Amino acid sequence: MLFCIAFPMEKLLNAELNHHMLIDPLRPITFEIARCPMSKSQRPLLLVLVLLFGLTGCVKESTEGETIHITYEIWVWFSLFFGGIAVSVVGWFIRNFSERLGWIMMLGGAAGGLFFGPTTFLENATLTPTKFNLNTGFYATTHFEVTLDEIQSATVIMEETRGKRGRKNKHYYLVCTEKNGKQSKLPLSNAICEKAIPHLADRIHERGIDIIDQSGR
Repeated sequence: MLFCIAFPMEKLLNAELNHHMLIDPLRPITFEIARCPMSKSQRPLLLVLVLLFGLTGCVKESTEGETIHITYEIWVWFSLFFGGIAVSVVGWFIRNFSERLGWIMMLGGAAGGLFFGPTTFLENATLTPTKFNLNTGFYATTHFEVTLDEIQSATVIMEETRGKRGRKNKHYYLVCTEKNGKQSKLPLSNAICEKAIPHLADRIHERGIDIIDQSGR
């Protein structure tokens, strides 16, 4: 079972684009399940993963003056945490009838409750008139801080990695380079960034800096 990320980059971002045109290349990040054969025992895990990805797409945006805060909705964390526990408990009982299915549900539920749940609670982005802060990744341990007035250039790039079966995976980033040489490679493949990056791009354009698309799309 494979997941791929489709991230259209049809337009170059520049200072003349209006707000709606700016959001179009950055916002439509979609997760598609590749059509490939899978056994019946894999289908429950697929269902768990689809549920997890569906729930983690719900973010909220709040504004205080010129400061924008972006977080996941609180119910997403509760749903993943308690839903994961529930799936694990059901898997424990199903294990008596189908050991493989039971273990899949137990492990999938535990992953959702103990890993994805806390991560969605901790992930956030804050955009002030002078700085952009992003906490993301596993348990939100990856931190980015960009000083807006120090940005010298901004570029959208794509990097390819290969999965265990040789499948190519594409990852998109917005790279902000500051005048002191510091680079921040902001991921464009999660719901928090999907919501925050268009606002950041607006602030970058306000400073007369074009966002250059070098992703090859």
